[in-house]
Amino acid sequence: MKATNMNFDPKAAGFTANAYAQYRASGPIASSPDGTTYVLSYPLVQQVCERTADFLKPGKDRGSAVPRPYSAAASLGDGLFYMDPPRHTEVRALMNGVFASILSDAATIASARAQNLLSGVVPGTPFDVVAVLAHELPKQLFVDIMGTDRSDQGELATLDRWIGAAMRAHDPSASPSERIAGADATFTLRTYFLSLLAEQPRNTSAGGPSIAGGMKQITACPMTSTKMSPCEAMNTAVNLGLGGYLSTEFLIATGTYNLLSSGAWQQLGADRSLLSQALQEMLRYDAPFQMADRWVADDCELGSTKLEKGSNLVVVYGAANRDAGVFADPDTFDITRPAVPNFGFGHGIHYCIGEAVALKIAEAAFTALLDRLPDAKLVEVGNWSTDPYFRTLKELFIS
Repeated sequence: MKATNMNFDPKAAGFTANAYAQYRASGPIASSPDGTTYVLSYPLVQQVCERTADFLKPGKDRGSAVPRPYSAAASLGDGLFYMDPPRHTEVRALMNGVFASILSDAATIASARAQNLLSGVVPGTPFDVVAVLAHELPKQLFVDIMGTDRSDQGELATLDRWIGAAMRAHDPSASPSERIAGADATFTLRTYFLSLLAEQPRNTSAGGPSIAGGMKQITACPMTSTKMSPCEAMNTAVNLGLGGYLSTEFLIATGTYNLLSSGAWQQLGADRSLLSQALQEMLRYDAPFQMADRWVADDCELGSTKLEKGSNLVVVYGAANRDAGVFADPDTFDITRPAVPNFGFGHGIHYCIGEAVALKIAEAAFTALLDRLPDAKLVEVGNWSTDPYFRTLKELFIS
């Protein structure tokens, strides 16, 4: 059996405006005109995430060709996000320890920063919650727990600009100049994080060890089963910069919109014990990262679809999270929905390493919002991201 939809094209203009309906109409597996296979159903997405010998991450030596000089980066060791076993198993264990050490500080810092960011908000006066909180809070948390120089606002603004340029370049609608700027920014980020890891480690503002400080302790040359190489550490830091705080930003932005547009804002405000459940529903309903790439290691089958070695595969978390065979009324946002595991942070060995930190930050954001604006209302909804891999609003005005 072949893919049920041979003309599925998430990169087409306007796709993200009506993505979920197109997912549902395309069957469990679809194929795009460029030959990429998209996996849409919950059971098959789960299979891909668990069959790690068959479906590999698109690391430095596989996936789409990149022109020189940017392909020179392929000679560097992959970061955690692009590793496969057995190296992934070793590095993941090392980084799990680093993240466990900063979780308490992240929660403490997030709570104080969220309240501070909203201190100037006047109830009843419209403001862009994306700019004021959804983007700013995860950004501030990232630079703090990462171990950057928090006192240098110019450095932080430049870092934010580099990360933004790299992410814009990923959008199918990006112009040639934006793609070049993104590639340049990614190269610059490698140098920046390599330098950061070489500096004297800084603690977080709460006094605990930073991610960079923790990573420095587990980096050596040559690498071993208990030490990352400098290149692996550098690219892992870049992975965290590009994927780390942005997923939390997207979660806060779409979560605010869905709470307000569904009428669940007052429901959550009246019963704060629902917050953990509400966060899971936010992740299910609008997964921050909608898709993830894989590479087929050898000829195999998925379901009854034959896949060729070296072909590109994409798991669509956003579609799987709306699978009617798993979730009752999947297009209804319900913060009291019975718990069923979703793919908001992925699944399997590549499950988001920063999940616990992201949830602490999101919890702090929504607690602060509900405290400040118990009767919040939607004022103006901006455009959705045009990159099908990401689900977020560019602006969201509330009062």
